Amino acid sequence: MQTSGGESVKDIKRHLTRLISLSLNGDQANYIAEQVDSTFNLHRESGFRESMSVPAQVAAETIVEYFTKEEDLIRYFEHMLDREGVFLFNSTISLKGSEKFMELLAKKRWIFDRDLRQFLRDPFYQESINFFNSLSPLDLRQDIDLDAMIHKIQQHGENIHEMDLEWSIVIRLYGLDRKRDEFLRRLVEFLLSKQKLEAHTFNIYTCLKEVATNAGKANYKHLFTRSILGDSEDMESGYRDVLEQFKKEIEDNGDANLLKMAQDEDLYFDIVFKSNAGSVSIWVCNYIPISRVEKQRLVTRLRLNHFDTGSAFDQGDQLMEGAGLGLNLIMKIMAAYGESTEPIKAVFYPDSTKIGFVLDRQKVLARKPGPG
Repeated sequence: MQTSGGESVKDIKRHLTRLISLSLNGDQANYIAEQVDSTFNLHRESGFRESMSVPAQVAAETIVEYFTKEEDLIRYFEHMLDREGVFLFNSTISLKGSEKFMELLAKKRWIFDRDLRQFLRDPFYQESINFFNSLSPLDLRQDIDLDAMIHKIQQHGENIHEMDLEWSIVIRLYGLDRKRDEFLRRLVEFLLSKQKLEAHTFNIYTCLKEVATNAGKANYKHLFTRSILGDSEDMESGYRDVLEQFKKEIEDNGDANLLKMAQDEDLYFDIVFKSNAGSVSIWVCNYIPISRVEKQRLVTRLRLNHFDTGSAFDQGDQLMEGAGLGLNLIMKIMAAYGESTEPIKAVFYPDSTKIGFVLDRQKVLARKPGPG
């Protein structure tokens, strides 16, 4: 899970780049960077010859790219504040937009002490940041105390106001059993409550559960097919026969044998759950190749337009193993939020597949809560 980690640093870098470019010339920017790191050299880092002046925009971009730690970026800004009004390298430093930048830092719990002339951070907040960053990814492949884990997440979450509009979770697992299902539902409900969207937990978690179930089944089918066809995985011929056997395996044994195969092969999938000021999105990522016939079959279910779905299996396919009904449920829920045109997206890479959806935050807030 990430709350203030990577996304927070990107946000700070973006705003600091603008502040530096508007307020400092290249020499001034270089001088201040040297106060943070005495080994820094703007010409070397930017690729400009020593005899050439480095443009302010290039200097700003080079500096924020060089300093990767959030603390170093804050120190750079402290030095900028300390030298405001000072005549340096042919001009007087005048900071343009510093108050707005300080407001941004305050939201991220960097508070400027005007007596000490430096930024200080709430240590309890930093402890919680470190805890959430240690959960990336949140690995549910092994048996862990899920009740204790959700309790810790809720405790630390009380310190993270940035979760109001920004967080990202990667959850890694082989499949959903009852315990993991309940844990994920509670986790989603908690995160949505930080954004006053908890009333929509049922719909959003239903969609997450369906795409996760589909991802686990895709992994199981991959392993099952390989156990029958070997490494060739010739899905073009005998496709229906493989699916018939796969369906019978599920009818006879549920997913117990298939889950054991996934554990033995360490074949997992990831759920990526993101939220920001504009949207809530959920993706699942499978790290297996997918055959042409499977792609055709999948995009038919999703009603995607960029394939000729007339040659694929239709929605009445009797070999869907229940996954088609789940995807149809997601599309029904998405339609209730105004996402009716190709609501489920799919991306096919050579050795992985991503399937998911994006919900517009304003559309979620505008809809009366309740089942789709």
